[in-house]
Amino acid sequence: MNAINVVLIFKIVITIGSLTGPFLLLPKRKLESFTRISSDTPIFFRLYGMAMLALTIAYMGGVWSVQQGAFPWIIVTMGLVSNGGATAILLFLGDRRSRRFIAPVFGGITLGLLLCALFPTAAMTSFFGEVSG
Repeated sequence: MNAINVVLIFKIVITIGSLTGPFLLLPKRKLESFTRISSDTPIFFRLYGMAMLALTIAYMGGVWSVQQGAFPWIIVTMGLVSNGGATAILLFLGDRRSRRFIAPVFGGITLGLLLCALFPTAAMTSFFGEVSG
C-alpha cells in the first residue's frame, strides 16, 4: 500500500457510499430532502449518480495503474479538477452546512492528490519501503 492508493481508495469509498449509491438508489423524496433540490422527476439525481459511477470507475483504473507501476497522471489530474472544483464551489457558493461538512472532505482529497502529484515517487513508494510495480 502506498500514498496514492490510499487517496484513490478513500475517494472511491467516499464516492460510492455518499454519492453514487444514494443518487442511483434512494427515492426522489429522500434525495430532495438531502440536497434541498426539488425536481419533478428523479432523472437529474440518477444522471448525477451515473456520472459519479463513471468517475469511480476511472479512480479504480488509477488504482490498477499504480499496481502496474505507473503513476496515474490523468486520474490525478481529473481528481484535482473534480475535487478542487467541488471544494471551490462549496466554499464560495455553498451554504454553511456544506462548507462545514462536505468541503473539508473534497478539500482533503484535493490536498492528498496534489501532494501525490508534487511528489510522485514518494506517492508510489510502499509504506513498507519498495516502489509499487
